[in-house]
This record gives sequence, C-alpha cells and structure tokens, in this order.
Amino acid sequence: MSQSIKKNWLIGCLVIFTIGLNAQKPNKKDTGVHMVSFSMYGNNPDVTSGQWFATIENGEICFQLTKRKGNQGSFNINICYPQASFANFGESKDRFIWKRESGTMVLNGSFNEKQAMGTYQLSINDDFRSFLKHQGILMSGNDDYSFFKLFLGDVTKSYVTGLKKFDYPSPSIKQLAKLGLHSVSLDYIEAISKTKYRDVDLDMIYKFAIHGVTIDYINALNKIGYGDIQANMLKKFAVHKISIDYIKQLAAAGYSDLDADMIKKFKIHDVSPAYIKSLSAAGYNNLSPNDLKNLATHHIDIDYIKSLVNTSIDKPSASQIKKAKIHHVTSDFIENEIKKGRISKDLSYYIKLKRRRI
Repeated sequence: MSQSIKKNWLIGCLVIFTIGLNAQKPNKKDTGVHMVSFSMYGNNPDVTSGQWFATIENGEICFQLTKRKGNQGSFNINICYPQASFANFGESKDRFIWKRESGTMVLNGSFNEKQAMGTYQLSINDDFRSFLKHQGILMSGNDDYSFFKLFLGDVTKSYVTGLKKFDYPSPSIKQLAKLGLHSVSLDYIEAISKTKYRDVDLDMIYKFAIHGVTIDYINALNKIGYGDIQANMLKKFAVHKISIDYIKQLAAAGYSDLDADMIKKFKIHDVSPAYIKSLSAAGYNNLSPNDLKNLATHHIDIDYIKSLVNTSIDKPSASQIKKAKIHHVTSDFIENEIKKGRISKDLSYYIKLKRRRI
C-alpha cells in the first residue's frame, strides 16, 4: 500500500472510528456485551471484501471494516475484541488469517504495535452453512451479509445448539447475528432463564444485554417491590439508567409505591430528590406524582415558582403553575397587567389574559 493511499485511508478511517469509540460501552463483565456499531447503505453491498483499520491498546483490538461503493451500496462496522483472542496478530507485517467456524477472513495490509490497516477478503464455510440449514435455520436475503455478521460475532455450532437448552430451538439468522455481534453469552441467557423473564424471546434477551440488565439488577428490583414489572419496562428502566438508589431516594422523599411507568417518567424528566426538596421548601410538598412529573416536564424550576408566588396573587396550584409556564405567563407580565388595572388574586385570570393576546 503506497504512502499516499495509506494517509488518505487513515484520515477517512479515523473520523468514523472515533465516532465508534465515543459510544458508551456496556458492562462486559455482567452481560458479556462488547462495543459494536453497524451501518449499511444501499441494497446488499458486497461484504466479502473491503477495507479494514485497527487500533491496539488497553488489551483490546478495535476494528473498523468498511466499503464505500456509492450507488452499489456501502457498509461500516466498528467492533472491539480482547487482544488475547487474536493470537499471532501482527507477527506478520503484511497478512493475518482470521479463522472462525463460520468462515475465514484474510487481512492484508500493514501492521505495527499500535495500529494496522489494509484490505480484507472473507470466505464462507460451506460446512457451517449446511449445519445451519440442518438446524432449520434458513438464510433470508443476502446470505453473505448474514454470514458476515455471524463471523464477526463468532457464532459457533455449540452456541446454536446451546440455545435449544433454553427453549430457543430455531432462532432466526438476524437474531443469531445480533446475539453474536453483541457477545450475548449462553451463560447470560441461562441466568435470565432462571428469573421471572425466562419466557422472553431472543430479541428481548438481546435488548436486556445491550442495555445492561444484569441478574443482580433484577434481584435488587425484586427486593424493593418491583420484581413483577414486565420485560419491556425492565428494558426501559435499564435504557434510562434507573438505579436502585434512585428508586430508594424517591421513596425517602415521600414517593414510595410509585408504579413503574411513573418512575420511568420521573427519570426521563429529571425528577430528582433535590428537585422535590426545593419544591417542598417553596411550600409545594406532597404534590401528586402526576403534578410533580408535569412541573418537571415543562422545566419549571424553583425560581419561576417563587417569581409567581412573590406577586400579589394567591398561592397558585401546581396545575396553574404548569399552565402559566406553557403560556409564558411571567411575574413581569402579571405586574404590568396590575398596573393597567387588571387585578385579580387568581393566576388563572392572567393565564386567560395571556392566551387572548396570543
């Protein structure tokens, strides 16, 4: 590879590769998931050959595999593996042969201790293709594309047959690819099978894993009274990073026994114990969960509430404060209306005035 081609290729790779590295990494210890991002453009791009770039640091090899063919289709994948799983990588300065049950990838190019780059060629193992067919797992669409993902995810025969032990006898190619690419282990699936969520489908197992749903998390939720939430809600809890401590803090602030959906809404709209405390200090304690959620949804902070309360109106309700914020009623607006002789103790009066002018 010439120096000019190397330079241009490296610049292009670094831009996309950096985006992949900036993605948040799941907890590999608890779920077995590694970082991966995958995108495809156009119809059925040829994935059996393309360009590759790799960085080697902190015990990991992070690959980018890509091809840009304009209207003919293109793809880009970023994926990291433990360096220990790549014996002899970099010993040859111009080639590495990457073998797995599903196929073989030959990486040609330039290698050094910190990075490597070049072109690759993937060949599919016909024996593995026949094995999948024998297991009742049929290809759909682009076979090469399916096997490309199976190869990168290191989906093995023992993994496929292992799924049968947990009542997943006929996973789809798409499911196998997702599970493999995100390194969802059989141990993780077995652990889930011993919980209330033993009957969820593989798509939900995959979502559990990529969003960091651990067995410890499930058990901890059960201990504080949320052991019966549905699988999709459990996934949402993980997506929004709802910790056990957060739920306990809400309870300590006076909001125990919330339903799971309200906890999710509280977290989404940043209802924190500190926010609850600030409202209480302003005289708005024991608000209903819905009122509290509505105030937070409309980004109503304590300064806005105090500005309204410090006018000559009577103390408004949470519902009135929400409507005032929606219609941009400020303390300055109220004071100006009072100077014009439009006087009322009721905030709703000024909300109506503002609405008429809008």
